[in-house]
Amino acid sequence: SRCTALGLGECVRVVFTPEGCNGLRVLANSRRSHRNARRDDKMSAAPPRGRVACVQLEPVHGQPDASRAKCDALLDSTPLDGVVLIVLPEMAFTGYLFDAAARVPRDAEQTQRWCVERARRHGCVVVCGAPRHAGNNVYNAQLVARSDGTTTWYDKRHLYDADEAWCTEGANPFQSLGDAIADERLGLGICMDINPYRFTGPGGELASFHRDAGTSILAFSSAWCENHPSDPPSVVRRERGVAPAARQRRTIQGWLRRLEPLENCIFVCADRVGREPLTCLGLGEGDCVFCGASCVLDLATGTLLGALSTTEEGVLVVDLPD
Repeated sequence: SRCTALGLGECVRVVFTPEGCNGLRVLANSRRSHRNARRDDKMSAAPPRGRVACVQLEPVHGQPDASRAKCDALLDSTPLDGVVLIVLPEMAFTGYLFDAAARVPRDAEQTQRWCVERARRHGCVVVCGAPRHAGNNVYNAQLVARSDGTTTWYDKRHLYDADEAWCTEGANPFQSLGDAIADERLGLGICMDINPYRFTGPGGELASFHRDAGTSILAFSSAWCENHPSDPPSVVRRERGVAPAARQRRTIQGWLRRLEPLENCIFVCADRVGREPLTCLGLGEGDCVFCGASCVLDLATGTLLGALSTTEEGVLVVDLPD
C-alpha cells in the first residue's frame, strides 16, 4: 500500500513548520519503493509540466454572486503565472446542502461565463463544481472551461447521501479529456465519485477508469464532510475533537487510499472549508463541517507536492514535476 502515517508510503517524509498546516513541507526520500521503481521503468509519456492551482473556498450558501466575489479576491491576490489548470471545489459558488431541487440556485450560465473569463485571463483551463439544471433534473456537475471559450460538463455519477435530496445521478461515464491541456489527459471527478458506488462493493471505479484512460492529471472538486450529516451527536463530538493537523493527514490519506489503482497521474484536489447548517438539508440543529486539506499529489511516487489547512480559505499553487 502507498499509505502509512500520511498515506504516502516510503516516498516522502513530512515536516510541519512552526506555521502549522499552512507551513507543510514535503521532502522526497532518496530511496523509492521497488513498486515505484518498476513503475518508472514503464513510464512512456513525458510527465506533466507547468503549474496547477487549487482554490479552497467557503461559499456563501445560496448566494453565488457573493461566493464568486470571494473567489475573485483570492485569485486576484495570488500570482498565477504559468498556471495551466485552476480547480475549484464541488458546488463552489452555491453551497452544497439543499433539501429540494427547487432550492438549488440556477447558476450554470453565470458560472460558465465566469470560468471562461478566468480561463482566458490566465491562458489556462478552469475546472469548477456547479449545479447544472436540465429540464426537471438538477445535476451536481463539474464545468471544464478552456481559454478558447469552449466548455465541457461532467455530471457526478456516485451520489452522496446529501445529494439524494436534490440531485439526479449522472448517466454518462466518467470523463478523461485529451483536448483540454496540451500533452495531457485531464480526468474529472467529484467528491463521492472516489468512493464505491453507494458505499457498496470493493470500490476503485473512478481510479480504475482513469488508469485505463491514461489520465495524467485528475481534477477533483470536493465538499468532503468531516462526518456524515445524519451521524448521531456522539460521533459528531468525537470528530470535532480531532486536531487540525491530524484531520488534514487523515483526509489526504483517505484520498490516496481510494486512488490506489491509479498510477502515473497528478491528483489536483480542491476541497471546500467552513460549515453549513443541517437545516439546509432538513435535518434540524447542528452543522455540517467540511474538511479542506486541498492538495496536489504525485501518484507516480506517492509524493505530496503541497496542501492547505483544514479551515482557511486560500489558493495552493504547485509546480508540477519535470
